[in-house]
Amino acid sequence: MSRIKLGIKVLGLCALVFAVMGIVSSGAQAAGTWLVLEGGKVSEGTGGELTLEAETTFIKHTKISGVAVLLECPTVETVVAKLAAEGTIAKGGKLRYSRCVISLNGSVSKPCEPNNEGKEPGVIVSKPSHAKFVLNEAKEELIEVTPDEGETYWTIEMGKECSIGTKVPFIGKLFLKDCEKRS
Repeated sequence: MSRIKLGIKVLGLCALVFAVMGIVSSGAQAAGTWLVLEGGKVSEGTGGELTLEAETTFIKHTKISGVAVLLECPTVETVVAKLAAEGTIAKGGKLRYSRCVISLNGSVSKPCEPNNEGKEPGVIVSKPSHAKFVLNEAKEELIEVTPDEGETYWTIEMGKECSIGTKVPFIGKLFLKDCEKRS
């Protein structure tokens, strides 16, 4: 099984941005397989596990019931992500965001701290998803992440005292962009 290990120290992510873009996007799509670096050797393949661990900041701005909401997560990693044909990421992969905080109207809200299934403070885990590389109107390369089932990408679980609710869904597709152009 092929395995890609990325140790990305600093990769600034802008709103809805993900670091996978810099893995092997050039050439991989044309060949229909990924270029895999393992033990200093490059080979083509699919089915291998994709490992991403990034110290970066994922940011999401929104409004809920008139309240300005800012979600910031400084760490993101893949969970069970597999490389698929045509430069895609197979169904079943998840993203795990950690050390997340939520600010309401400009102030950090401790009662609204994300808590993965009530077990992990500061953690959000996406629903099983898959991804592909796409171009936007400006011909910029993006990663389109789509839930495997339904429209809910994740549900943020928070404390009972949180004024915006205890479970807040993020519905739809997620488009990610490398805003520092390090790919």
